[in-house]
Amino acid sequence: MVAEPASRRRGLAREALSLMMGYCARELSTASFVAKIKDHNGPSIALFEGLGFQLLRAVPVFGEVWYELRGCPAPAGAADDEGREAALAQDLARARGSCSPG
Repeated sequence: MVAEPASRRRGLAREALSLMMGYCARELSTASFVAKIKDHNGPSIALFEGLGFQLLRAVPVFGEVWYELRGCPAPAGAADDEGREAALAQDLARARGSCSPG
């Protein structure tokens, strides 16, 4: 969550999410991601849809929508620093919208 109004709409959440998801996919072999969002939070819904997440279900009793991303390939990573830098660059490219659902 980006709470400070002056820091919103600058791509910070998108970049942070993409970096985290890239790390989880690359280092932890995470195959899918689920986001639980309040159903009235349009900016957050737009953020996750922009990252390729698809609506999984609505949960009216909690006022939530659940979004899922499956099959987005993780950047190829290596154990050395150069490999990690290359993977980080690929993560950043994904943060800018190059990842689409599989």
